[in-house]
Amino acid sequence: MPIKATTVRSRQRADGIDFNLELSNSEAHEPSTVIKRILKAWNHPGADAVHFEKGDQDIVVDGKRRRDNGAGVRALLHAAFKIGVLIYCIEKGLPHPRFVILESPLFAYRPAEEERFKDLTEDELELRRADVATHFYHHLQGMADLTQLIFVPVTRQRGTLPLSMRGARHGTASTEIHG
Repeated sequence: MPIKATTVRSRQRADGIDFNLELSNSEAHEPSTVIKRILKAWNHPGADAVHFEKGDQDIVVDGKRRRDNGAGVRALLHAAFKIGVLIYCIEKGLPHPRFVILESPLFAYRPAEEERFKDLTEDELELRRADVATHFYHHLQGMADLTQLIFVPVTRQRGTLPLSMRGARHGTASTEIHG
């Protein structure tokens, strides 16, 4: 019997699962402070002003919604959100599988010789100048005893991953970097 191709809608959700969080202001504020700490550790420009926008169900950094940034900044902020939820759950004793899968979190750090480099937005170029990539990996390496991080590269990022983190193992948990 031949397999029929089907079209899957973007952002398809399972029936009966409501992803719209009905958070109070304080419930939205607490994870935002964790995400703010993460972005500061990564030396992210504008990290002093972070909040969770309940209407968009997403974070706002320095007055700008995550979705209004270029692809590189969106990817980095998405990684900060995922890791922020992880840390928040650990700190509050809430359940979490203690692993995070990140897809191209440093999209803005493509090698300069790559032809799409010229298409980086000003925000993405600012991230490069702030050396966010170095701070990002240093911070995540310090989390190795708490979690397992799995990186799935979509673009060429080989040159940005420090050798000390490739396949690094620490304690009972591990940090696995693929790329």
